[in-house]
Amino acid sequence: MAECVETSTGGPARRRFTAAGGVILAVAVGAVIWTGWSHTRGGQKQTEVARLQLEALDRARRGYLAEPGSGPTGALRTRYLADAVQALDKLAQLNPSAGSVRKLMLAEHMAGGPTWRATALRLRGHDVRRPLLETDAEIALWAQVLGDDPIPAEGVAPARSQIRGMGLGWFEHVALSRLYQRAGMAQAAAAEANGARFTAVLMGLFDTGVLVALMAGVLALAFTIRSWRMPDTGGWRLPERLSPDAALACRTAFCVYLGGILLVRLAAPALLGLLNAHPRTEAGPITMGLLSTILLALSAAPPVALLAMQARRTGLRLADFGLTGARPWRDAGLAVTGYLAIFPVLTVTILATSRLLGDDPTPLNPAITAFAGSGSSFVRAMLLCQAVVLAPIVEEFMFRAVLFRGLQGQVRTRWAMVGSAAVFAALHPQLPAGFPVLFVLACGFGLLYLRSGNLLASVLAHALNNAGVFVYLALVAGT
Repeated sequence: MAECVETSTGGPARRRFTAAGGVILAVAVGAVIWTGWSHTRGGQKQTEVARLQLEALDRARRGYLAEPGSGPTGALRTRYLADAVQALDKLAQLNPSAGSVRKLMLAEHMAGGPTWRATALRLRGHDVRRPLLETDAEIALWAQVLGDDPIPAEGVAPARSQIRGMGLGWFEHVALSRLYQRAGMAQAAAAEANGARFTAVLMGLFDTGVLVALMAGVLALAFTIRSWRMPDTGGWRLPERLSPDAALACRTAFCVYLGGILLVRLAAPALLGLLNAHPRTEAGPITMGLLSTILLALSAAPPVALLAMQARRTGLRLADFGLTGARPWRDAGLAVTGYLAIFPVLTVTILATSRLLGDDPTPLNPAITAFAGSGSSFVRAMLLCQAVVLAPIVEEFMFRAVLFRGLQGQVRTRWAMVGSAAVFAALHPQLPAGFPVLFVLACGFGLLYLRSGNLLASVLAHALNNAGVFVYLALVAGT
């Protein structure tokens, strides 16, 4: 491929990037940002519920894994469990339900405090349709399971059946382990305790993997800084600049893409209202998951169709977007190495943003909220495929190929990369706190795209990033 060559940016040869075109692009970006912000604010309670659920499960499992005592591990256990209790207490206030109260009660018992008894009494005020005698029977059950008195063998089976029907998730292991301990069933208690520890151990292994990736990333970053040059200096594999007509077609196609996103976001509340009119089964979230996946796939269809129609007139080819099959293994290796190099910079950005913004929470991506709030394995698998396969392909094509190449026809390559990265970060719902992190990530993807000349490298790096997030979510939200 020809190397990327910079040309003069003066005079009327600004690739027909007129003031009107710039205004249209800016208005389209602003409209999508506004709708995304409105949806984020409208679903703020649901987002906060998902955040508290994930935080509580993460801290409770880490606290369960830490050994009790007066040493460093004991102090760590105390801190983790205190954080879990605090998150569950907020969750019980924000989303009052019998399930949230039960989990709070179990976390308080794990922490060793007597407050779980008072928390158990809060079950009386959460379901007015439930007979009071049934609620009092459950309170008596918890007093027996979490108390100090032994449980007779004949009482184990009905108590176990009742606990398993409460939908406690991971906390079910904690409750059943305590039940078997009270009944003197040491082997069964150990089995449940091992079940509770299993995902906590996996989370520890995940943390170790992150630490190893961070250390490898520092080495990869040092090598990258030493060996890579900015695209303006040559040595990059991206094809030469597009013609003015081709660049204009790319910018137009991206505006069409923004229009599709805007239409979907405006129509989404009505569609979801129709789907949730009679939520009787798990088909509701499954249908919504399928709908979101289909809409994501279709969002790229109109701009791709427009580019295909303009291909003969403008001379656009697949190779102009980096869609080539040449040397895929090299590009895959570059994707892994490049993402490792991005990882330390990303980590520093996350820490700096958290330090500057303090307790101001970053809005969660809707896919993460849906993943945390769904109990369906099918829905979670669908969201995983959407995040790891579909989203990287669509977003890398639209932002790194179409928008970047359209901007590159007007400004220097480095500014086209920065501009496309800024739009990518701004269009995500994690504003404002998530903007720096997403911007750094998008710049890294852009550099990979420039360095390889193939969209495969940035798609794979994007998929690696999303996969890491969803592996963590699966560990935290799993049972």
